[in-house]
Amino acid sequence: TLHCEAHGNPPPTIVWTRDGEVLPGTHDKHAIVIKSSAEGDRVTKNRYTCLITNPFGSETKDFFVEVCFSYR
Repeated sequence: TLHCEAHGNPPPTIVWTRDGEVLPGTHDKHAIVIKSSAEGDRVTKNRYTCLITNPFGSETKDFFVEVCFSYR
């Protein structure tokens, strides 16, 4: 689970992306759960970004996630 807390006035909006692509269903969520469905020997690397905005500005927080799979 990745967490991204934000508070402000006016309340900020939160958008999550994975490798630059908006993740559907994550608008204004303070946390997301990473799920994977890999098979075989494999390594997956992704950058998840939490973009926080309100009329006074924006901030981002990046999370770099690497998952190694080995099914034998």
